[in-house]
Amino acid sequence: MEFSKLVYARRTVRRFKAEPVSKPALEKILHAGLAAPSPNNSTPWAISVVTSADVIKVDFDLTMSILARNLYHLLARELTGYGQCESETLFNKFIDNMATIRYGEEKVEAVLKKKRGLPLLLEMGKSFDAQKILWMGNRRLTFSGATIS
Repeated sequence: MEFSKLVYARRTVRRFKAEPVSKPALEKILHAGLAAPSPNNSTPWAISVVTSADVIKVDFDLTMSILARNLYHLLARELTGYGQCESETLFNKFIDNMATIRYGEEKVEAVLKKKRGLPLLLEMGKSFDAQKILWMGNRRLTFSGATIS
């Protein structure tokens, strides 16, 4: 099939059958997904197969765990020298840090306590300085380091 015909033949399904998807069908879907290209061969995804109705009931926890893992992965890609670090390492080195929050008319500033990885984190945070965040009343979010620990 020609690619453009395939794209336009795609449809969205919002009603599903109660019967489970067969194991051969799941394997076919997974193999097709693994063959999909990614930008710069980065493979920025994780694949999870959920087949139990009991597990689906706790889908929110699973979704949040996957989201957190992927956010840590994106953070690692931005931090020079930390691209292969696990989530726990990134949390301990960068995220597990106390901050004083200054809430002003124009911006919300997170003043982070001194920590070894703070300069890298502050450098990365500069990319957000000009962005206004809608859910914070269109204030900018800025990061700075405390002058004393």
